[in-house]
Amino acid sequence: MGYLDIEGIRGQVVSQQQYVIVWTALLYWDWLALIPLEYKYIWKARWTWLKLIFLLNRYGVLMWNFVSMAMIFATVSKGTYPLLDLTSCNIED
Repeated sequence: MGYLDIEGIRGQVVSQQQYVIVWTALLYWDWLALIPLEYKYIWKARWTWLKLIFLLNRYGVLMWNFVSMAMIFATVSKGTYPLLDLTSCNIED
């Protein structure tokens, strides 16, 4: 039937994890670089719905990213790949 290259799939997963790490570094760099402007224009301004939406969006993304990075590093450090658990697959040659 077919050939399933588990090591190739694992390599792709690791590559995707590295890709996520690079974009996360860019996200945090952007956040750190804009803190002075955010303080000047957002934090000193009066509270409005727009300010609330901005802050929820800005810090919600950072929190979501922090949690997802923690999951990625936990997966990598344990050497497990939960998305690649093929024990329930019935693959016949």
